[in-house]
Amino acid sequence: MVVAPGNLVCNNCKNKLVHIKEPICMKCGKQLWQDGQYCYDCSRKHFSFDRGFALYNYNEDIRKSIIRFKYKGRGEYAKYYGMEMAKRYGDFLRIHHVNAVFPVPVHTKRLEQRGFNQAKLIGDILCENMGLASLDGMILRVKNTVPQKELDDVGRKKNLEKAFQPNKDFILSDKVKNVVIVDDIYTTGVTINACSKIIKKMFGCKVYFLVLAIGRGL
Repeated sequence: MVVAPGNLVCNNCKNKLVHIKEPICMKCGKQLWQDGQYCYDCSRKHFSFDRGFALYNYNEDIRKSIIRFKYKGRGEYAKYYGMEMAKRYGDFLRIHHVNAVFPVPVHTKRLEQRGFNQAKLIGDILCENMGLASLDGMILRVKNTVPQKELDDVGRKKNLEKAFQPNKDFILSDKVKNVVIVDDIYTTGVTINACSKIIKKMFGCKVYFLVLAIGRGL
């Protein structure tokens, strides 16, 4: 499809991406399909992060888009995704005094294979659009984990044990108030929760997250 001048995506593709709509889980941002303030996961689990949001409901179209973005070299998708995050959730970040973005890190081996960290590309656009500081490199992924989608809940937790650690050589250029973690997909929240715990231990601040897609809430 032809992309109109000034646009980053054609209307046909844009219309296939299903935005999250109210009501949403007050913790992870999943769209809710029944009464209540929290999805099933968040009502029975404790998460370290304060609150999170997603742009889209996870469906086949956003799945294919993310695959092209991550594995087919379509890094330019990050500009559209990052600008959409800023447009949709910028006011929330400003109101809650978020001044720093932390993109979920990938292991060096995976970075070499892929050529880029998709979360960093999105986070960079968010920083540019909102004047936020980037905390990329502040926490390292020291364990080359198996993809979370291949595991059950117990396996995901075990998979991420000691997977992240603070980078002792990282130097902060600005004082951190509150932080937003950026990633592509939220499944069970284990990855974002692991990063949130470290960030809170480092700064004692509020930690939020933004992702491209999230599964169906119950």
